Amino acid sequence: MINLLLFLMLFRPSLTFGECLNNSGDGRIYTDSEYNYISYRDIAAPGEHVATFQLMNPTNNYCDDTIFIADLNLDTKTITIR
Repeated sequence: MINLLLFLMLFRPSLTFGECLNNSGDGRIYTDSEYNYISYRDIAAPGEHVATFQLMNPTNNYCDDTIFIADLNLDTKTITIR
């Protein structure tokens, strides 16, 4: 149990849901935060929905410094690791 708590504190895992907006892969995360941009380039087509699991870099507190991202395209059922 301690290992799980340590993992959660260090890597700040998150699961977000979003939508691809255009052919360039620009996406929007469904959130109330002003930081709602995500790139779905080569992951989703316009209008498709994506679930994204992220692990954050434990060495800083930046909101966009990820060390692992896995995307599940909810429309095509494809998983992409980046």
